[in-house]
Amino acid sequence: MSISQETIKEFTVITNGTSAEYGARRRRGVGRDQSGGNDWSGSLFYYTQPQSTISNFPDGREPADQEKSQWGGSFGGPILKDNLFFFASYDTQDKSETVPIDSRVLDADIFAKWPSLETADNYLSTQDGQVLFGRVDWLLGTDHRIMARANYADYEGINGTSTSPTRADSYNGIEGMFSRSYVANWSAVFGDNFTNDLTLQYVLEDTRAATRASSCRHPTAEPVRSATAR
Repeated sequence: MSISQETIKEFTVITNGTSAEYGARRRRGVGRDQSGGNDWSGSLFYYTQPQSTISNFPDGREPADQEKSQWGGSFGGPILKDNLFFFASYDTQDKSETVPIDSRVLDADIFAKWPSLETADNYLSTQDGQVLFGRVDWLLGTDHRIMARANYADYEGINGTSTSPTRADSYNGIEGMFSRSYVANWSAVFGDNFTNDLTLQYVLEDTRAATRASSCRHPTAEPVRSATAR
């Protein structure tokens, strides 16, 4: 999860070519995020899926033990009526699933010869993350608008490399993602014939993975940083 659904105001798919504002792509999905206004507004949500509500497979097999929950909310309104507004949202997810290991992989003779490979008959795979978003809009009269927004996302999946029943937790990995995004925009109208739209963006994204054999998280790639101006 890299952005909360509470942040999205609308989503548009452009199929006939995009302008320079969206990059040189023939087709692209464009999302518009929420912003504050003169009226106070907010929302709260909570989602859970109890194990008892999950039905068996068509062949009669019971599903693996699992827990799923997601909750968050949003809040926005005026700082200075008619001029300065804010919007913020938060979304967090906790998900875990018990994966039974194929009995053909659990070979006692192999474990006796190589004790470090010995494992339980199941392992727990998680997908946990959180997203925080904030935005401020400043209207300077009818011809100028300044906007600034930031998005924070963090994710960790223990035994998240694979949920195959032929893998054990000693042969799996910890998947992670850490990202920060900052955007500032100035839109202005000068007279009847000239307009300005300046956008500055900075993004830091660090995608990490580590083996379960180590207690440290060793990144598989260097953090990706990018800055753009339009």
